[in-house]
Amino acid sequence: MSFGQGYKPMQKTVLDCGIYMARIKSVEQGYWKSGQAKVDVILEVKGFSGCQPNRIVLSDMPMKPYGRATVEQLQTSWNISMTEFFDAFGIQRGDFNFQDWYGKIGTVTCRPQRNNSKYKELVAGEHDFSPPQNQNTQNAPTQSQQQANYPNDNWSNCPPPDDWNIPNYPPY
Repeated sequence: MSFGQGYKPMQKTVLDCGIYMARIKSVEQGYWKSGQAKVDVILEVKGFSGCQPNRIVLSDMPMKPYGRATVEQLQTSWNISMTEFFDAFGIQRGDFNFQDWYGKIGTVTCRPQRNNSKYKELVAGEHDFSPPQNQNTQNAPTQSQQQANYPNDNWSNCPPPDDWNIPNYPPY
C-alpha cells in the first residue's frame, strides 16, 4: 500500500454545551510551565467516541497567591473543585491513587471556557452555565434535554462492560 492510500476524510465531534455521562479512560501526570503539578483525566463520553473536549485538567493544590486571591482562598476553591470531582465520579473523597479512578463513571458538564468562549471545557458534575449572549443557542440542547438523552440504564460505577475496552491500568 502506498502512502495515503485508504485515506477517508473525518471530522472530529465537538460536544455541544450540556451534561454528559463519561468514563475515566486514563490519567496522565504532568506539570504546567510554572512547575506546578497537574493531572489530565482523559474521558470517554458516552455516545461520542473521539469527541472534543475529552479531558478534565486538575491542578495540584495552589501554594502561592494568584492575582487578588490569597493562598487560603485558592486552596478553599481547590478543595471544593476536588470534592466536586470525587463526588461526580463516585471516587472516595481524598483518594489520590489514580489506579482507583480508572473506569469510574460520572457526570460532566461541557461549557464555554471562562477566558475564551470560542473553546469549550469539561468540568466534573452537573453545573448551571449560561452561553455567551452572541452565541446561537437555538439548536443547542438544554440540560434537561441532555439528561433525557441518557436514561437510567444501569450505567453506574461498576466494572466496565466489555464494550468499553478499557485495559488494565496504570499506563504510567
